Amino acid sequence: MSGVEPSLHIGAGVGWLNDPNGPIWWKDRWHVFFQHNPHEPQHGCIHWAHVSSADLRSWRREPIALRPRPGAPDAAGCWSGCVTSDDGVPAAVYTGVADNDDPGTVCIAHGDDGLTTWTQPETPVATVPPGVTEMRDPFVFHHEGGRWAVVGARLDDGRAAALLFSCDDLRRWEPRGTLATSTDPVAADLPEADIWECPQLARVDGRWVLILSLWRARVLTGVAYLVGDVVAEHVDGLHFAADAGGLVDAGRDYYAPAVLSDSTSDRGLLWGWSWEARSDEAVTESGWAGVLTLPRELRLSGDLLLSSPAPESEALRGPRSVHGARLEPGAALDLPGSTAEVLISVPAGFDGGVQLIDPLGTELLEIHLSGTGALGSLHWSGAVAEIAKAHRSGRPDEIVTVRFLVDRTVVEAFCSHHTSATARTAASEDGTWRLRSRPSGSVTDLPRADAWTLEAR
Repeated sequence: MSGVEPSLHIGAGVGWLNDPNGPIWWKDRWHVFFQHNPHEPQHGCIHWAHVSSADLRSWRREPIALRPRPGAPDAAGCWSGCVTSDDGVPAAVYTGVADNDDPGTVCIAHGDDGLTTWTQPETPVATVPPGVTEMRDPFVFHHEGGRWAVVGARLDDGRAAALLFSCDDLRRWEPRGTLATSTDPVAADLPEADIWECPQLARVDGRWVLILSLWRARVLTGVAYLVGDVVAEHVDGLHFAADAGGLVDAGRDYYAPAVLSDSTSDRGLLWGWSWEARSDEAVTESGWAGVLTLPRELRLSGDLLLSSPAPESEALRGPRSVHGARLEPGAALDLPGSTAEVLISVPAGFDGGVQLIDPLGTELLEIHLSGTGALGSLHWSGAVAEIAKAHRSGRPDEIVTVRFLVDRTVVEAFCSHHTSATARTAASEDGTWRLRSRPSGSVTDLPRADAWTLEAR
């Protein structure tokens, strides 16, 4: 079993990693924080770890930012949140948990200009409002000149919700009801959840997108989104009026993404958490668990939220070792290594699947495209998940592109017409990955592949 971390993805090095927190562009560097237990590869004693980058490709480990403190509102953990500017001073807005029964509070720590030293609070700025059972994961946003925050929650009546607070002064938070709940007309069609965790609100291609991580019966069941408008509901509140929704990622190993929305454009960048497929014994032996996905750039195609690797990731490519190879039925094409990128061009007339097979021989991911382009699906380890119902144009010259990024034990898949997918494998990091096409019938034009090794810079 693999004991070596993926080389291109952000990892903890030692200990546990889960949710990304507070991605921000600050003083000419990208900064990303994440949930971290430095003592063992298990969830517990959660700190905020910190990495930074000048180019979104190579990452520098920074000092740990936030630590649990005995007797403080974060004694049992500094849980998820965001980082924002408080009149030019960096502020980490996070969930403080005092003990195992604490329903959650909002805490604010202020940092120095280099984001390396943080002063944590003695008291929270917000506690659970009436009618709320649990709340966590604050996210600060601006709307029409005001500063607001959305916080994930479960209401007393059992609904999942995104709570709304006004916080023009980050030290004074005022509850303003809910921005959205799981019984809102469009949200009701999303997969069920007891709590909407890690709500993220960003502008993408001129629209508002609300991203929600779905926690149900103590199981992390996926990540969904709503696309729509933030509208004034009354004199001191806002409401998210959703037009459509769907899945952010159709993979089995993806959760709690954090978004950075570039203030100078509609470019949105997203990092997610990908957990392990290895056994508990293998994780304990290796001493580490969890990685963050590569940064993804968000875009909308109508009401469909799509993502692709940030363009900066193309600089990770080494020499191209495969040039336009035809994926012949029944024949496997070996990838150039255990850290590689494959770009597959699927012609309009192809009806069938394109499979990625891990070193254990598992058909880890398959993207299936019908000849009509009406439906795509992803398969892994015998399971099937329906992804976006996206229609191809039907033009005879249309090419659908499928992109796999493989980094030892983690795979990120992107399709030009469909939702992305993230999956992990327990395979050894030095095994051979393979591609295979599986046409549904007789076809004259087969997919073609180009492949590159990927190298950390």
